[in-house]
Amino acid sequence: MNSRTQLIDLAIAIAVAVLVIVLLPGLGVVAVVAVFVVIVCLLSFGIERLRRRRGRVRSARPAPRRRGPGPGGYA
Repeated sequence: MNSRTQLIDLAIAIAVAVLVIVLLPGLGVVAVVAVFVVIVCLLSFGIERLRRRRGRVRSARPAPRRRGPGPGGYA
């Protein structure tokens, strides 16, 4: 994820947090929702980090060499 996408995600999270605090009557409910949102964000960042790491590992490996035709022109 690039920094612009992360800023957009952060802005959305702040807007949702403000709405939840204003609209929901109890801070206990807000805390439960906030913990859930934090867990979802951490999972999202973790998955994105794994994808990026796997992409780097795959691209770093050299492509397997193909064997040409054997003697006589046949594989």
